[in-house]
Amino acid sequence: MVAKGFKQIEGLYYDEVYAPVSKLTTLRMLLCTVAVQDLELHQLDAKTAFLQGDLKEEVYIRLPEGYAPAGQQILYKLQKALYGLKQAPRAWHQKLLDVLHRIGFKQSKADASFFILQRGKSVLFMLVYVDDILLASLSMPLISWTKQQIMRLLTVRDMGTAKMFLGIEVTRDRQKRTLKITQRTKAMQLLEDFRTQHAKPQPTPLSPGTVLDKEVGEKLQPDMHRQYMSCVGSLLHIMGCTRPDIAHAVHELTRAMSAPTKEYWHAAMHVLRYLAGTTTMGILYSGQHKEQQTIQCWHDANWGGKQHSKSTTGYVYRMGGGAVAWSSKLQSIVATSTTEAEFLAAAAAVREGMWLMKLHAELYGQVVQVPLYCDNRPAITLLNSQVMEQRTRHISVVYHFVLERLARQEFAVRHCSTDQMIADIFTKSLPGKAFVLHRTAMGMVL
Repeated sequence: MVAKGFKQIEGLYYDEVYAPVSKLTTLRMLLCTVAVQDLELHQLDAKTAFLQGDLKEEVYIRLPEGYAPAGQQILYKLQKALYGLKQAPRAWHQKLLDVLHRIGFKQSKADASFFILQRGKSVLFMLVYVDDILLASLSMPLISWTKQQIMRLLTVRDMGTAKMFLGIEVTRDRQKRTLKITQRTKAMQLLEDFRTQHAKPQPTPLSPGTVLDKEVGEKLQPDMHRQYMSCVGSLLHIMGCTRPDIAHAVHELTRAMSAPTKEYWHAAMHVLRYLAGTTTMGILYSGQHKEQQTIQCWHDANWGGKQHSKSTTGYVYRMGGGAVAWSSKLQSIVATSTTEAEFLAAAAAVREGMWLMKLHAELYGQVVQVPLYCDNRPAITLLNSQVMEQRTRHISVVYHFVLERLARQEFAVRHCSTDQMIADIFTKSLPGKAFVLHRTAMGMVL
């Protein structure tokens, strides 16, 4: 039975409705830690999760036609949440939160849906995404005990060793201490939806030098427009989970979501043909070397972009030999030089890094300094000198926090050659050789 939530009135039938879910970056960081530390990884699934939440508001319902007593209008007061109620997700999250606190879990300060349990010398990590739960620990007895406690208080199903989570396929090699995440099933379904599963594969997501302009060209008809949005939406999901190699191409496609042209449609099909040859590609995390427990960052900027002269920021954080966080995004202001564009890119990377450092400290129990690799020497000089000179003093103080973080030695700027700049893959369409080099450096394998 599903409630008619659209008839609920705010303030009368519900107040707060927000319920957090774990970030995908947190999931990748956890899976990377599983590989690096060789942890056990198990999964739970909550049965009809929203029916287990306790309602705090007074909500009355009428039974569906055929279930109510004949000729009577009886109202029933709900004690538990129902699917369809606006507050059902929040009620479930609050119920789960209460149960986990009773067991002894502490909520992460970095992610509201990530929990840590300490019992003696053993530690267990739990990640929650609505009704899907991951458990990771070096101690199998602690995982078993935690399962028993949760199943005693909630209706959940033990899924055993985690092999599929949120559509992400998890493949492990315990002897080599590696873990690979892919989305082959999702990619194949997308290719079948657009009949490109047998298309000739392309070596890169977009051809080198591709220039897309949403103001030029014939606009798509409404039915094709809907298909375009569906395609790009699916690509966004795949890119955000396991495929940083298509981040720049998808970023370009999203700029024309409101009014795409035929040129954008052909570009989207080009990305699908690239996926057709790389459906099994994913990120490989490895724990073979101790230094792989540290976080590293590469950031770059493509100065003077095509739209409004704005530059494109790209960065990638790597741990365990594989990418854990990445971004390809148009800068919000116009940079007047390559140095300024690189400075803004560094600020964006540091913002993400500040959060990643908190999460890393909870996973590993130590605070680490994060190296920032940059291929622009004037930008490195500016960042290390901590002084805004004549040519850069106009840069908004909003971005000066990066200088403060560098002064605290939380980050360290280092130079790398342009051909070793991994983040270059997020700022422009690269030729095949350079593209494969940077893709491999992010830990991506077939």
